[in-house]
Amino acid sequence: MGDPNFKLRVDASIELYPNHYVDPDGAAIWRVVSDFFGWEAGGNVSESENLMKEEAAA
Repeated sequence: MGDPNFKLRVDASIELYPNHYVDPDGAAIWRVVSDFFGWEAGGNVSESENLMKEEAAA
């Protein structure tokens, strides 16, 4: 992309909790970080991950 005239458009929005997006890779990494720091919130990630999988299967 060395062309200085290259234009890239991006659409983005902010999703607030609890309606945020959770992907399996991100959930796994968050679980590792939460376990490392001893945060109890790490357990909630698997619930979100399971919900996401259920919604994807529907």
